[in-house]
Amino acid sequence: AESGRLLNRHGTARALVHLTRTWTPAVAPAAADLPGVRAAVVVGADDRLIARDRQVARGEALHAEIHVLPGVGHAPHEQVPDAVAGLIGAFVETSAR
Repeated sequence: AESGRLLNRHGTARALVHLTRTWTPAVAPAAADLPGVRAAVVVGADDRLIARDRQVARGEALHAEIHVLPGVGHAPHEQVPDAVAGLIGAFVETSAR
């Protein structure tokens, strides 16, 4: 209920859209410099909050496995949990070798 009231405040939606389009996590460049650390990035091809090219670029900066799921939006783990679980399982399996 509280979040609903906050979203209804003038300018909040615009600020959230701006944040999601411009925010870059500070930890990603540092993680890319850690030898032996593997990463996987799973993104929805139809994400309307964060541009796919920004997400793919972040994955490339991490030297990550990048998985772009067609027909999926901003929350792949909620929209296609079995597919995401399969990708995570395969990633963990190959990381353990």
